[in-house]
Amino acid sequence: MPDSRSHSEAEVRSWGFSNVFTWTDQPPHSHDGLTTHLILQGRLTITYPGDEAPERVTHGVGERVDVDAGRVHEQKDDMPDMKVV
Repeated sequence: MPDSRSHSEAEVRSWGFSNVFTWTDQPPHSHDGLTTHLILQGRLTITYPGDEAPERVTHGVGERVDVDAGRVHEQKDDMPDMKVV
């Protein structure tokens, strides 16, 4: 597990992502390109309300979560001290 924010951001960039954003809860939305989330602390729940059979998945520390371009999703942190890159 990465031990600092700058190290975590560098790791995400090494996966081919040139932009890294600060986390906020988001209502349903999509992106033009693939997005990824690296869970550093806490849990992150992502719901895919636009899917034919919507699913809600909770991810924990150390998990990498990729969301395909155009896939409608909404995300919520499940802990007040959550950290996601």
